[in-house]
Amino acid sequence: MFNTNNKTVTALLLATLLTACGSDDKKIPSDIPTIPEGYGDNNDPAVVAQIKGTWSQDCTSVQGNIAKRQQITFGDKSITVVALEYGDSSCTTLHTRDTYIGQYQLNGPATIGNDEVNTFEVIYTQSFSSVHTQKFADARNKAKICDLTNWQPGVAVDVSDLSKCLPLFSLVQRKQLKFVRHETDRATQRPILFLDNPSKGFQPNGYPRELDISFLTPGEL
Repeated sequence: MFNTNNKTVTALLLATLLTACGSDDKKIPSDIPTIPEGYGDNNDPAVVAQIKGTWSQDCTSVQGNIAKRQQITFGDKSITVVALEYGDSSCTTLHTRDTYIGQYQLNGPATIGNDEVNTFEVIYTQSFSSVHTQKFADARNKAKICDLTNWQPGVAVDVSDLSKCLPLFSLVQRKQLKFVRHETDRATQRPILFLDNPSKGFQPNGYPRELDISFLTPGEL
């Protein structure tokens, strides 16, 4: 799954937005990830053929009444992730929608537990965020997220500027080591994808420790 870090639980998100953005000290690191020339050009065509396209995840409970859904689109080397967070376990009350756009580079096969996976690195360079309740809009306006006081429910905002929008698109989110596993569902004979679960921790080499048990199927949310 996409590593959303401090945005996994709604209550933590609101607290972060209201406390982390009031400081005038906006020291921006000089090592913001950028996409190198040729990044992803040598991706294994056989693996790309398995994962290419749009995949979506069913409603997955995170904690309490908080739930999430995710959509991921792989191109030959492009990647777009849409992360949705809901205020109920049935995914009917949308709170936030975050979109991340970048490129990925396949780094070869690996074994996680008993599963064969394909490792990859991803660099996201652009992100858009929208809130879908007035409560969230008010919280971001009060904290002046992205130096804005006109957040509105349902209106996407470009949050790519690290100097203004740090809590919404942090350095940790911009460059990630991940893995993916392609399978065929025995019951339906449909292809499915398993991604990593960063909430379970990371290996010394920087890759997540475990696969997520929630899989993605072909199609949009």
